[in-house]
Amino acid sequence: QLYAEINKNREVYIKEHTFGNLEDTLTSLYPTASGPVGTHYWMEMASMADAIANAFERPVMYFSKCYSQTSFPHLCSTNVQPPIMIGLINKPPHFVSTHMKEGLSIPAPMYLKNWEKSAIPKELHWA
Repeated sequence: QLYAEINKNREVYIKEHTFGNLEDTLTSLYPTASGPVGTHYWMEMASMADAIANAFERPVMYFSKCYSQTSFPHLCSTNVQPPIMIGLINKPPHFVSTHMKEGLSIPAPMYLKNWEKSAIPKELHWA
């Protein structure tokens, strides 16, 4: 689903300079090894958060010790889907899916300043 999203909207991602190299990003989504892979296959945050938000039509909240951000979908209207929450564990470095206990809430990380500049009017309701 993520590969299809990036490939389908490649012109949007190229225009926004979301990825350093779009073809490398697409290739990294399909590693061929059945074990651990090299760093060129690792997910890059926060750039991948935009594509994840668009693919699954919900906000993505990324948390790490050094940097946190919220990414909103660029290509759909607002909806009631809960956010995808991703955390980075430093040692050994890997990403984890995080879930909040029902009834608990946390402040959402800041969203990218340039997000509103690239959003179309129906998307501005996310912020």
